[in-house]
Amino acid sequence: MENHKIQHLNAIKGRVATFEDALRITGKTFIQHEFEEPDDVARKKAKIITEALNTTEDGKKWEADYANHNQWKYYVWACDYKPGSGFSAFFCDYDYSLTFVGSRLAFASSELALYAAKTFQEIYNEMLK
Repeated sequence: MENHKIQHLNAIKGRVATFEDALRITGKTFIQHEFEEPDDVARKKAKIITEALNTTEDGKKWEADYANHNQWKYYVWACDYKPGSGFSAFFCDYDYSLTFVGSRLAFASSELALYAAKTFQEIYNEMLK
């Protein structure tokens, strides 16, 4: 991995370790309404986390360009079975102009997608329920 990518990933790990960190970086507030389904709440949180992880220290935001077929886009693809099943897996994958996830859930790199999956595992699991 290129040196500047490693530095960026290490900086992100230090800045976005909790959902509260993601709120701070994006400047957003989060209000959960009592009538919202848990998977909808998790999806809203994942959008905020994705935006925070795709924001550099100087405030530049990476956004997926779905008109650009050459730009790789990465997203979290998670599977989780209940404890005792013996199986839990997190993957990241890339896509191009055809996508299977919302554009606001795409990451600039596979490293960011994997970091999100591992750090915010409970949120991504909740999206699957």
